[in-house]
Amino acid sequence: MSSAWMFLFGVLLTTAAGAVSVPLVATYGPADLAWIRFVSTLLIFPVIVGLRPQVFARPSTRQIVGLGLLGVVSLLGLFLMLYALQGLALATTTGIFFCYPFLAVAMAAIFLREEIGLLVWTLTILGLMGVFLLFDPQAAGYSLFSLAALGSGIAVAVRMLLTRALGLGLPPMTTAAGEALVAAVLLLPFLSLTPMLSGQMLGHLALYLLFANGSRFMIVIALAKADLAALAPLGYSEVVFAAAIQWLVLGQSISPFEAAAFTAILAAGLGVAQIRCRPARVLSKD
Repeated sequence: MSSAWMFLFGVLLTTAAGAVSVPLVATYGPADLAWIRFVSTLLIFPVIVGLRPQVFARPSTRQIVGLGLLGVVSLLGLFLMLYALQGLALATTTGIFFCYPFLAVAMAAIFLREEIGLLVWTLTILGLMGVFLLFDPQAAGYSLFSLAALGSGIAVAVRMLLTRALGLGLPPMTTAAGEALVAAVLLLPFLSLTPMLSGQMLGHLALYLLFANGSRFMIVIALAKADLAALAPLGYSEVVFAAAIQWLVLGQSISPFEAAAFTAILAAGLGVAQIRCRPARVLSKD
């Protein structure tokens, strides 16, 4: 499986995890659910290491700092999104949040020195315009909630940047486990200690953990294999997958206008991936 298709499948699993998590958040709370998800990653990691010892490498001091930043940024993006949703409609928040693929491409050019050609910029902007056609970010106006939504998008872009940078020197599974360890520790003061096993929610919880961990593993592996600028625009496809799930599960119709916007979003992401996807350079550790 190419890195682009792996990343795209990871985005699909992210969308599925978000759909499954809706009833779970009401039962466990967002902090508890996030903590369970990160702990499950830590429990899976030793099993993977037992089967494939090469997926673990002892990080250098600089990489430990990077993993710490990755865990902090992951939680920051989550809390900013939750705060934004307290004052903004979901559609408006989504319109602001999905600036992150564009920001990730810009960060790749600035911090990773990836070469971004005119065609890649054009396709990336096309995907952003497709999102804006579906969700009007201007409806938010200027408020702390709109800034929080923007901050959440920035945090996700930084998370992708750090994942890519760490993936140049660490095995992807080590990156995922390091992030999970930091995030799980940082979440401890925010836990409400809701009973973890809640009857009929167990099935939903198991499915969520399967989707969430599968998504993160796929994305981390993909970012270790290909440039950030080649994969980031595929992040726009999450809105397409969300609409597809609503259509299949809830029977919600898709208008011709929405179909045109979805086509532009997918074409932009796949176009950039086809132009830019190539094997990553592997750098030695410090």
